[in-house]
Amino acid sequence: MDRRQLIAGAFATSLLAPKPGFATIKDRDKRVLTSRIEFRHAGRTVRPTVILGLTDGGPVGWQLNREINHYPVKGSLLNTLGQGILRQPLSTRIERATLQGDVYLYGNVLAIDSVAASPLPNLCSVTHQDTEWQIKTRPRRLKLRNLPAAGSLFRTRVGRSFTTREELVVFLTPTLVKQPD
Repeated sequence: MDRRQLIAGAFATSLLAPKPGFATIKDRDKRVLTSRIEFRHAGRTVRPTVILGLTDGGPVGWQLNREINHYPVKGSLLNTLGQGILRQPLSTRIERATLQGDVYLYGNVLAIDSVAASPLPNLCSVTHQDTEWQIKTRPRRLKLRNLPAAGSLFRTRVGRSFTTREELVVFLTPTLVKQPD
């Protein structure tokens, strides 16, 4: 192969190949990062497996044994300029949120201490430091073995939870978002 053809081919390929910095907004949204929920508590790394909410019908919640979409907790400049067309920042979504309860850690279970008469919202977000994980599945009835008594389940407080009509937001301490009053 001729050296000029090789250089011209490499140059043409570099011009036509998609660049991460020049991707469209739609392309960037397709590359959402995923990870497991993870935070530090008492000198160890905790990867919760369940978010548990107590309701009149029993324990309900979300299984966390998989990779979940995560985003920067402060939102992007484009969301601010686009007024939420792309994805509303968390601070906007929780403006009218009410306190659901404190969040406690028992082993790898995150438990919310209040008993809710109505079902939990269909969406759940968990924040810790500068990351927001968004769980887009409905809460399900959980079948947990060896669920401890309420006294030992609600012993180690690690955050607070707030709810809107659409979303339950769990704040694991510390987080960069100002929590509702």
